[in-house]
Amino acid sequence: GIPKFIKRSMILNKENNILVDGALLVDVLMQILPDAVSLYVPTNPLGANILKLLENDEKADVWFNVENTIVHAHKFILDLNAPLLFDFCKGHNEEEDGNKNSNTEPIPIDDIKLGIFRIILRYVYGGDVPPDSINNDTGSDLIMAANRLDVPGLKLAVEMTLVKSLTLTRASVADWLMFADARDCPLLKEYVTSYIVARATDFMFMNSEWTKKLSESPWLMHELMLEISMRLNNDSRFDSTGRNMSVSELRTKLHEKGLDVDGSKTTLISRLQGSNKRQKTDRNSI
Repeated sequence: GIPKFIKRSMILNKENNILVDGALLVDVLMQILPDAVSLYVPTNPLGANILKLLENDEKADVWFNVENTIVHAHKFILDLNAPLLFDFCKGHNEEEDGNKNSNTEPIPIDDIKLGIFRIILRYVYGGDVPPDSINNDTGSDLIMAANRLDVPGLKLAVEMTLVKSLTLTRASVADWLMFADARDCPLLKEYVTSYIVARATDFMFMNSEWTKKLSESPWLMHELMLEISMRLNNDSRFDSTGRNMSVSELRTKLHEKGLDVDGSKTTLISRLQGSNKRQKTDRNSI
């Protein structure tokens, strides 16, 4: 209701003629609303229309050659969502003094499969990554291509899908751990590490290909031993450093602060600590 009340003294004052035969009459106006009805609301067509540009080569202004197949694109989309790809376009099909640049050859994209490149373009144009298009091979290929073309959002989306669908085995776990470390995929690395830690006793006493591969990376082995020690001994020494936070928690906090969420876990922790330190300094200076 409306927080506006009449004073009792005004009601009881006969000069105001509010009471009727000593009683207070209150008029109540009620509106009965019909049951909620689901109304059709059209969606904003912008996203769908931008995706349709992928099928429209008439309005394209740049072309790529991927595995001997010509793939068209639009510079303004690349400029917004894939700056590195846009940089490849500079000098191609640009107008100079009203005349088109003579350099109209398609831009070669080497070492990226056609299917992978099309998925990247679809993401750049605002589309989602089809989950059924990601398996162990395409997932790793997409992450490498996204890293190379600097499309971090796609890399993170594929990494999350891989973590949900990846089936690890003793034969593959070392390869995935080294891949995740090399490609700065901390969520995937966290997932693989958890798999190893849960089977720590078995793995540590195995004289297998797994241990041989990791022995070639002393720093990874050191990280793994540290993680096993922390989990088995419930070590809380790193609570204040953020190391005990999950990658998902770190990314969420960084996102809330408007900071970059890509990079290794060490990078994410450093970025969050730096932000917290700046905030503390700003508060103390007030």
